Amino acid sequence: MSEFYQQLPAGLTNFHASNPEPFSVSELQSLVDAPVFAIPQDMLCHYDAVQGDLDLRKVIAQYVFESVKAHQIITTCGAQEAIFCLYHALLQPGDHVVTLTPTFEPLKAIPEHIGCRVTDVPLLPENDWQPVLDDINAAVNHNTKLLVINFPHNPTGIHIDEYLLGQIIDICKANDCWLFSDEVFRGLEHDPSTRLPAVADLYARGISLSVMSKAFALPAIRLGWLACQDQQLRSRLIQIKSQLSICNSRLDAHVSTHIIPHHEAIYKRNTDIINDNKQKLSSLISQYPDLQWVQPAGASTCFPVLKHIDSQQFTQKLIQTCNTLVLPKKLFLTENNGFRLALGFRNSQEKFEQIFGQTVI
Repeated sequence: MSEFYQQLPAGLTNFHASNPEPFSVSELQSLVDAPVFAIPQDMLCHYDAVQGDLDLRKVIAQYVFESVKAHQIITTCGAQEAIFCLYHALLQPGDHVVTLTPTFEPLKAIPEHIGCRVTDVPLLPENDWQPVLDDINAAVNHNTKLLVINFPHNPTGIHIDEYLLGQIIDICKANDCWLFSDEVFRGLEHDPSTRLPAVADLYARGISLSVMSKAFALPAIRLGWLACQDQQLRSRLIQIKSQLSICNSRLDAHVSTHIIPHHEAIYKRNTDIINDNKQKLSSLISQYPDLQWVQPAGASTCFPVLKHIDSQQFTQKLIQTCNTLVLPKKLFLTENNGFRLALGFRNSQEKFEQIFGQTVI
């Protein structure tokens, strides 16, 4: 992904972003009816605790989790640092890791860089991108150290139900395997009644990841968190984080502490935009037989599959004709010929029409 971005021309319109349209300060304050960005004048601008601000961790525990406590949460500088810390805390060269593809590249690439043996379980459009339990069961064995999942899913936007999540946890329990759940899009279920419990609440070897940039639509706040019940793993995570960012910004922590209690209003603002775009796109995409589209049920992206043009060629065509960027299949480590498209931005109809008008050669 880094190499891909380095080759791009400047000034492209980003229409692949996985975060909903970012809030302005005025919109956020209007929505939550509170001066969330007000910084106390007597606040000392010193280093924060490596594990994270205690008041913030208490708020995360209260509003994000059911049983996880503040001492079981570690804050990080966004989700990328959290993923890096977790893999280096948990994995050794030769360990067996199972991932689902397509996927957010670091979820698979970092274990490979560590020297792990990584097994893919492909998600397929003909199965509506749903994971096949038998495939996961065949991939995970008594030598598997870690299974990695991500629901709602990036890039397809599909979601699973609580029964399937329970079956996945049972597979991990049977094989004494850790389960890492990337939950950065939790809260962006298009139907909020389908929201899953956090894995860290459900399983002693479950690890949950979240961040302010995705479901909260606040990428300017560089703050994420990991939650797990295992004290030894948390100690190792803190040791590794202390060699990276050391600690989070106290300013980010203060603002996040006041934003997170308003999470449901924030989620609704975001999913209202996404559902409106999904309705528009569903009507539009039926006009293009060269596309296969599984309607997403969560997150703020989808992954249309092209039938007659390679997604890499299609990406280049959009850059040349529309000055617009979507992301092709190779960036998600899949052979399924799709591209990631943003659903979280207002006033998207014209851009949708422009993009899909390029699918016919």
